[in-house]
Amino acid sequence: AVAATDAGGFKQFCIENETALISPAKDIDALKKNIIKLITDCDFRYRIANCGNQNIKRFDWNQSYNKMKKLMLEI
Repeated sequence: AVAATDAGGFKQFCIENETALISPAKDIDALKKNIIKLITDCDFRYRIANCGNQNIKRFDWNQSYNKMKKLMLEI
């Protein structure tokens, strides 16, 4: 399960409340709240972790290469 801040591109691969808990950058209280939720709510933590695991399987090097190649050829 992931608790992250909205910095560094996490929103590119995380889905709020499905695959991760995302707090605003530099908002320590929101990040703390999200971490505590993951620690104390086991069912939620397992659901987030399972969804995140399924989501990350969408990303692979061949697929990324083909998408990038297609974009470059369109330029």
